[in-house]
Order: sequence, then C-alpha cells, then structure tokens
Amino acid sequence: MEPSPQSQQPANLLFGIHCHQPYNNFSWVLDDACEKSYRPFLQTCYRHREFRFAVHYSGWLLQWIRENKPDIFDLLGELAQRGQVEFFTGGFYEPILASIPQKDQIGQIDMLSCFLQQEFGQKPKGLWLTERIWDSSIVPALVRCGVEYAIVDDYHFVTAGFPQTDMDGFYYTEEGGYGLKLFPISEKLRYTIPFQSPVKSVEYLLSHARADGTGAMTFFDDGEKFGVWPKTYDWVYGKRRWLDEFLQTITSLSDLRTVHFGEYADKNISRGIAYLPVCSYYEMGAWTLPSHLASQYDDWYHDVQKEDAAKAAHFLKGSIWKNFLVKYPESNNLHKKMLRLSTMVRGLEAREALYQGQCNDVLWHGVFGGLYLPNLRFNAYEALNRCEHLAGRPGITISDYNYDGCNEVLARTSDYFAVISPRDGGQLLELSSMSSYVNYLNTISRKHEAYHDKLNQEPCEQEVQAEDDESSIATIHDAVMDVETIDLPPRYYDWHSKYSFIDHFTAAPPHVENFAAADMGEQGDFANQPFDLISHSSTDALVRRKGGLFLWDKQLAAITLEKRFHFLRHALIVDVFIEADQDVFVHYGCELNIHVPSSPEESWLNCDGHKLAKDHRHSYEGVRRCSVHDPLFHAPLTLDACTPQQLLVAPVVTVSQSEGGFDTTYQGTSLLWCQPLQLQRGERTKVSFMVTLKGGESDNQNTP
Repeated sequence: MEPSPQSQQPANLLFGIHCHQPYNNFSWVLDDACEKSYRPFLQTCYRHREFRFAVHYSGWLLQWIRENKPDIFDLLGELAQRGQVEFFTGGFYEPILASIPQKDQIGQIDMLSCFLQQEFGQKPKGLWLTERIWDSSIVPALVRCGVEYAIVDDYHFVTAGFPQTDMDGFYYTEEGGYGLKLFPISEKLRYTIPFQSPVKSVEYLLSHARADGTGAMTFFDDGEKFGVWPKTYDWVYGKRRWLDEFLQTITSLSDLRTVHFGEYADKNISRGIAYLPVCSYYEMGAWTLPSHLASQYDDWYHDVQKEDAAKAAHFLKGSIWKNFLVKYPESNNLHKKMLRLSTMVRGLEAREALYQGQCNDVLWHGVFGGLYLPNLRFNAYEALNRCEHLAGRPGITISDYNYDGCNEVLARTSDYFAVISPRDGGQLLELSSMSSYVNYLNTISRKHEAYHDKLNQEPCEQEVQAEDDESSIATIHDAVMDVETIDLPPRYYDWHSKYSFIDHFTAAPPHVENFAAADMGEQGDFANQPFDLISHSSTDALVRRKGGLFLWDKQLAAITLEKRFHFLRHALIVDVFIEADQDVFVHYGCELNIHVPSSPEESWLNCDGHKLAKDHRHSYEGVRRCSVHDPLFHAPLTLDACTPQQLLVAPVVTVSQSEGGFDTTYQGTSLLWCQPLQLQRGERTKVSFMVTLKGGESDNQNTP
C-alpha cells in the first residue's frame, strides 16, 4: 500500500476492545467466549508486539477469568508489562452509570480501578461508558474517580450538530466545573472492523491523516465481535485469519501507527469544547422506542439516509435508554428495587450485592436477549434479595416504590419480601424468599416487538442480505434470519401484567387454550385497572375497586371487589370479597404466575397428587392444593384455595430476538383457579387463597 500523500506525519489509530458478560452468566457461555474470542484475540495480539491497544473487561468477568482461565489473565498481565495494553475502567459490574446513584457510580468505578491497579499495576485514566450511554450528569463522579477521558460514539457528536468530517482526536466537555475529554468512536470503523477486508479500514484511516500528525481515529467496540458473533470465529481466526492480516498490515505501514489513548491525550490538545445530548448509538435509540414506533422509525431513518446520510444523522434519533424502564414495567420494578436498596445498604457485603444487582444487561432488550432471559432476571433478583436480607427490616411500608406516582405496599417478614401494586390491578408484583433469595414472581408479560413483524412477512417480502463473500461478512445488525426454518409457537400478547392475584370474570367457564392465549372473553374491568388502598396495619393491607361486569359497552352489573393481604411469618393469605349491586351469575378466576427456574427434568407442579410438567398445558377439576417444586426454591412453594376449584395451568412463552436468531423462552407458568359464582345483590362472597413458602406445612401462625 502506497504512503498517504495527504500527510507528512503518520496517521494514528486508537484501538480498543470492550469485553463483558452479565453478572453470574452461565459458565458454558463464558467458556465459549474465552475459547472463541478472549484467548485467541490476546494470543494474536501477543504475536504482533508493535500493536498497541486498550482493553476494558468488566470487573466480574475479570474475576471469573482469573479464577477459571488463569492463562488468559496471565496473558493480559504480560501484554501490560510489555506496554502493549492500556486498561480502561468502568463500573465493576457494568451498570448504566446514569441509571444508578452517584455514590454507587463512584463506588463501582473505584472498585474496578483498584482491582486493575492491584492486579496489573496500572491506574486507569480512561473509562469505557457502558453501551456508550452518555448523560453529562455522570461527569462529576468520573472526574472524582480520577478519570480523565471517556469513549462515546461519533453519532453523539453528529446529533449535536458537529460535522462528520471532524470526528478525530478528542473533545473537551464539562459539567458543574468538572472537565472531561471525550474520544468519538468512528462508526465507519465499527462497521468495517472486522467485517470487511483490512484494506477498507486502513484506507479510511490513512484518508484521515493530518499534516501535523494529530489525525487520530478511534475504534472501540465489543471484543465478542472477534469470534463469538455469528460466523466471526472462522473469519477472524480460522481460514480467513482476518485479525492476523489486519495487525500485520497496520504495524508494517510507516504512515500509520497505533497509540494509547493516554499517550495521545497527553501530547495533543482537544478539537474544542463539546456539549452532547443524552444519547447512545443509533440502534439503541430505535430499540428503546415503543414497538409500534420502532419499526416505523427504522424504515424512515433508512429512507432519509439513502437520500441524505448527513441529514439523517444530524436530525433523526430515537428515544433514550431510560425509556426501557417505561417500555418494560418488569425492568422498572427491578431498577426501583435497586434504588430503594441503595439508600439502605450498610457494610461491604450488602454493598457488593447491590452492585451485582446493578448490572445493566437485565434492564433492556435489543439484539441480545437481555430482559427476556430469565436467568439474568433470576441473578439480578438473587443479588438484590441478598442485599434486602442484609439491609432490610421487617414491617409494612407504604411508598411509591416504582415511582409511578401511586403508592405500593411493601411487606417484609423474616422469611419474605412482598410488593403489592394497587394501581396495577391490586396485583402482587413480587414475592421473594429471604432464604433462597428467589423471586417466585420473576415473570414477564408477552409483548409485541417490532421484529415480530418480520415473522409475518412472506419470504419474498423480506429484505435479502447479500451473501458473505471472501472480502466481507454481515454484521450482527445486518444479518437477516431465515424465518422459514424457524419453528416458533403461536405468538400471544398479554393485555395485563403477568404477576399474581389477578381477578378475571367471564360468562362461560374458561378453557385452558383460551387462558394460554390471554383471550377468555373478559367481562370484568379489574385485571389491569387501579384499586384504592383502603387501609393497612402491621400485618395486613386492604385494596378495593368499584368496577363492573360488561358486555361490549353495556354494564351488566356493578361489582365491588376487595382483596385483603395477610402477611404471616412464612405465608401470605389473600381474602377476596366480591359484592354485586344485583343478582348475577359469573365465573370468577384468580390468576397467579410463578417462575420455575430449573429445567423440566428437575422441577414440576403437583396438583392434588397429579404431577405436571411446568411447560405443558393442563386442566383439572376439584383442585385445592398446588405445590411448585424446584431445587432452587429450597422447599416447595405451596398454593392453597379455600375450596376445591377448577385449575388451569399454561406456560408463558415469549419469542425474542438474540444474536443467534429468534428464541422461544419459557418465562413462567400461569395458574388460574376458577369457579362459578351466583352473586346475590348486596351480599359479599368470599374466596381465599394461601401461599406458603416453606413446604406447605401449616402451623398456628399460618392458619387463616
């Protein structure tokens, strides 16, 4: 390759990789990432001694590698001793920094910085910004932790009005008098490395050289794209050997050099001052939109981009990351549980549990499974419940727990923590054991996602991605799934949250197929409507809704429904009182949703002696007791009804997108206790249920 005629000085490449796995992810996932990406990437870099680069590993991943793959950990140390590697810091358990309190921002960053200094002898000056989510409110915490520069996308700058041609070097920003340097990541390099021929990236780098030698383009992206992402292992290390060719090319050119971020920042001045909007990369802005807008936005953006790419980048962007907390109530409940605990923690053990529960992956969903992965929700609840066990105190609290403008009921006993939402159908949102730390209601409702529309298209209507050739492969964002070969179940969508003690009224006895499809011909307006919190004491809470039964737009009867929750030592009793303003015959159903985390071979339901698989549909008459068995519960969760009733059982299955395609995922088991009721005008009918957390044995403290 000929030297660049544009410059008398070499162009600079600032190269970095970010490696992360969600807290307590499956060991086989980490093993796979180590074998396909982390080890071969470092081994290849070791062979190219002149290649200088930055690395960011989340703290928990580094700990896991040190304990389970010491050769990789030692290799990192050798590269650091050579001077090849510059370590970047960040939140130890990879939180979205703008989503956690400032004291936790500082605590998490300091935790990783101290770890890196202790293990590798480097005190990091640079920070990897989780998911490149920028919010200027985090600047003071970063600077107080000794951070001098951070990494964002060039997209952040372009949406603020900066020209795409000026996206090299670094800029300077401030917040409240705290100054910070910002390096813009080149979107062009993110999409050519490692997916296109090394020549494409090198030509682009040389074209951005400056005569004074200050030209510097930044690449900083996921380490997993070098081997873990679909088709990349063979491309990067196998037959194509992309990484070897890339490193050989850039280290052999006299007019291109790799430098560390710290070295470049020390020797050069900024391109100027910059104030950036709350922002992340383009795709994140689309993912966080409501599903009916996300696909429209994506189509619109690409239409504008075809006509004028600069205009699309400058003027069009989606929503912000925090709106995932609006899009997914389950995410918001987890997040607000974390915020509450952050105000309560005392001691290192409780604080580490809190930090583990702040891991970002479980709170959102894009290309990767995220919130839809039950194991990630399980791990987050397990960590936060350990924190609750250490920091919480028994008692009942009334507060706006999830910041929706309405009060919730929080009940903590020695054995469990429970949350009731009067606003959301008077449902029980959480029931977490203080011994196993399991949230039995770790469920999620079935939601429409924008990518579901692709599954409804005829093959000829789908956009066709050009087949990979010898010079390129598709990125994870561009790959098109072959939906003809995917065996997916029917897609059902829920019109209410899938927690517990949900009240249904139907004219006819519900059928298990209709129950599974969330289509029972609902006549009541209780399942997703607000209740009033009427009273509470140290042991119970009463919620009430004055609603009715309806046939289309005609009211058949006015119904007053009350639910009294009794919080006993290791049981919860729920008394349901139903009163109508006239004689009416109706079928009443009480829905509970339980997440059973272990495999079907290890877990089951027992309904009055009938052993049931958690992921199959069932219907039984005259059931009074159902127990849920899972080794992670430590003891069966027992559900009792006051009288024998029909019990319908159906699994909740979602269809979600992942890096490998479309996944069907078991999210929980829905149970509907239902019975016919002949309501007499002015008379109260009572139906009672009991949930026992310790094997179902009743004692005098668990007797209704």
